[in-house]
Amino acid sequence: MDAAVVFLAYQGSMKKILILADQFPPRKGGVSSWMEKLARILTLSHETVVADLSESGRGSIPRREDSGLFQSGESRQPGDERFAVERFAGFSDAAIRETIRTAEPAAVPPRPGGFLNSLRLFLLMRPEELATLFFVLRLIRARGFRGKDRILASNPAPMGYYAVFARFFFGIPFAAVCHGGELLYYRSRRIDSGKLSAALNGADVLIANSRFTKRLLLEAGCAPAKIRIVHPGVDVRHFRPGPKDRRLIEKLGIENRFVLLTVAHLVEHKNHLGVLGVLAALIGKYRNLHYLILGSGPYGMRIEEESRRLGLAGHVTFLEAVPYPDLPRYYRLCDVFIMLSLRLAHSVEGFGIAFLEAGACGKPVIGLAEGGIPDAVENGRSGFLVRDLPDAARRVETLIQDYGLRRRMGRYGRTRCESRFTWEQSVRRLKDALFNGQPLHN
Repeated sequence: MDAAVVFLAYQGSMKKILILADQFPPRKGGVSSWMEKLARILTLSHETVVADLSESGRGSIPRREDSGLFQSGESRQPGDERFAVERFAGFSDAAIRETIRTAEPAAVPPRPGGFLNSLRLFLLMRPEELATLFFVLRLIRARGFRGKDRILASNPAPMGYYAVFARFFFGIPFAAVCHGGELLYYRSRRIDSGKLSAALNGADVLIANSRFTKRLLLEAGCAPAKIRIVHPGVDVRHFRPGPKDRRLIEKLGIENRFVLLTVAHLVEHKNHLGVLGVLAALIGKYRNLHYLILGSGPYGMRIEEESRRLGLAGHVTFLEAVPYPDLPRYYRLCDVFIMLSLRLAHSVEGFGIAFLEAGACGKPVIGLAEGGIPDAVENGRSGFLVRDLPDAARRVETLIQDYGLRRRMGRYGRTRCESRFTWEQSVRRLKDALFNGQPLHN
């Protein structure tokens, strides 16, 4: 039976949504922001619970003495939106045995290969993954989730692993959000590739964040009928145009500078080194160029070393990740947002929420035409898609010389975000796929 048809069979009174997330605030990043926004909006119409598994298996979250199972919390956001957050805290061997003893396969319409798919996945899972699985199963039972409810896995691996067993034992259909990079990473590792395949096969619906990610799923053999494209969104009320913050300009020492900005984790595929190469190609002609790098990560030292090697130390400022409420102030500082993310063997930019955030602040953007970036950047309208570093340097020079073009692109980028990429639109499309299984305009 077609997975989408099975999904439709469970349509009806949807009461609860469980989000399985391994990236969730206070952890920073595009995926974390997406999951938090989804939870905040979904809870307006559905009882929503977030299982924050970001520290599962790492032993860094203290055990609660009263339950020995999880830490509970409740989000309180402007507008009084609330959703429960359950954080893994570990539990005893006795609790694990009780979970196994009381778990029974759900009385739901059989899915071809469901038992063998679950068994294969179970045999491949690591001990820390099994501990997290038992936590998820106990959480589902404690919260009273049933087959009429839904699970949203923030990625197919590893969050999709746990959703496969929730479907097997409790009959809860699930969708997995696919970002692109994890598909490249997990399919390149032999054991993890098998687990990824089991999660993709077990999902009722696969949410692709871009056309590129959809192509990766098709290459992995996923049925086209169960793939839906749902782009991330941007908070257009938070990220909006405004004047540059004069005090921040003075603090950073960038008065009268033409500012390039990248907001991203400092990791290899974000390609900060490429932007340094663009800066080096133009600095002789445009001495007022300055590059702001906002973010942190393991590649930071390598980027700093390269900036010194190229003689750009006085033209580059490194900023640690700033609190979310302050991000718009930094986007407004720049004249052009640039992020030249690469497709590497194990990582890729599946979409690029930062392009939307910059566009919503009225800034032109430049990105490589790689991965899912062409979905985030409308070439020639909201910014430029470039082929390589020389092309990027030419486009930066074009925008330096043409103030009118910068303004037009910035205005169009803002309008584009307001009309097509709000969080409300993103959540509506996701709910349509999650609850109704109806095809979207892909």
